[in-house]
Amino acid sequence: MKIRPWIVRTATVMTVMTAATRTTGPRSLFFFVLLRRSSSWTTKAGIGVSPFQHATAASSSQRSRFMTTAASSPFVAPFSSSSRLAPRTTTGVVAVSSSSEDNIASAATTSTTNPTTTSNTTTTTTTTTRRSIIPPIPLQPAAISVRPGDAPVEEQRAKNPITEQSTILVVGASRGIGWEFVAQCLHQGATVVATHRSSHVPTTFAEFSTNTHHATEEDADTPPPPPQRFHTLQMDVAEEASIVRAAQEVQRRQQQGGLGPLTHIIHNAGIYRSGTSYDGTARAGRGAAPIVTKEDMLQSFEINTIGPMLIAQHFVPLMIATNTTAPTTTTTPVVGVLAFVTSKVGSIEDNTSGGAYAYRSSKSALNCIAKSLSVDLWDENIRVVLLHPGWVRTAMTEGRGLIATHTSVTGMLHAIENTDATTDFRFVDYKACLIPW
Repeated sequence: MKIRPWIVRTATVMTVMTAATRTTGPRSLFFFVLLRRSSSWTTKAGIGVSPFQHATAASSSQRSRFMTTAASSPFVAPFSSSSRLAPRTTTGVVAVSSSSEDNIASAATTSTTNPTTTSNTTTTTTTTTRRSIIPPIPLQPAAISVRPGDAPVEEQRAKNPITEQSTILVVGASRGIGWEFVAQCLHQGATVVATHRSSHVPTTFAEFSTNTHHATEEDADTPPPPPQRFHTLQMDVAEEASIVRAAQEVQRRQQQGGLGPLTHIIHNAGIYRSGTSYDGTARAGRGAAPIVTKEDMLQSFEINTIGPMLIAQHFVPLMIATNTTAPTTTTTPVVGVLAFVTSKVGSIEDNTSGGAYAYRSSKSALNCIAKSLSVDLWDENIRVVLLHPGWVRTAMTEGRGLIATHTSVTGMLHAIENTDATTDFRFVDYKACLIPW
């Protein structure tokens, strides 16, 4: 009986798929499809023999030759079972990039030799074609995700404690939560740089510098820290020029020896434009309120979203993990912590009440920025954490919160101290509860 060609081709394809799957796992199916297409491309381009002509058997040795032939194709990058996929933007061809150093090669070449014989000599012409190799994709930090409706409590230990060796920049420190951050960090022996927006030093800061301030609002028996550990810094997060000048001032103090490299940046500055709504009418159990305006949105984003991004750009280079002159007394990796005080209101999953358009969206955007920073700064040993302070009794909430600043800041500092080189990016509140995105 005559065997039809399509039966032979089908059997060959099934054999190759089975062999490749046994060798490298299910991801080889992608490799199989890519290689199948590359075989037609190489044949049409006149580059060489289709790799599938060498892959019709399933034995171990022949599977090895199959992989070797595939890797030699100018359209297919080296492949291993630990590979990760990436687009090749330069040629429009999807390639496979290996994370193994053994599979990282220099630019590959294909050569053709065309001998030309004359009466006395033989001339050999070699044509070399170079192709770019996609660099391996580095493994990036994971973000801790929480399923909607869950609020697991993370185990918190002081893996990266705030001590006398810490130098902390607190952005937005003149009152409320920021003021309490200054107080508690000073109480733990850290050097603190506290920013204020006004042109003059707030009277609340005078308490720190004159040794009349006690550690926290609830703890009046603890003696205050030495005044030389407290520094003030004028800065308006709504103005980039002000941020640049403040960063230059910190750098100047570091160069003069009056201030060490920053170990922590705690960004607390923010704005909440209350009393706005979608269309001015009562909705979803909320009373009528003025319509949210373009100006409301822009101001909220300017301070709550753009400001933190500019702070990171100008102050992260002054942190200990990115400062080449920082002392290294231990073998433990030096890790800087970049902490953003955001809000659970910025959680998309947690939005069940609507409204607060400017505040919600600006905090959600801040969360996105923080996630990107956690990836981009990972190799520089900067760890990023998002903090929800809870509903705190401050001027922003007009004193209607449920908890005191001391309770909120104490919990958030526990999360900061629980952030070290091994900690993944996360969104956590003052009670150590992880928050869904």
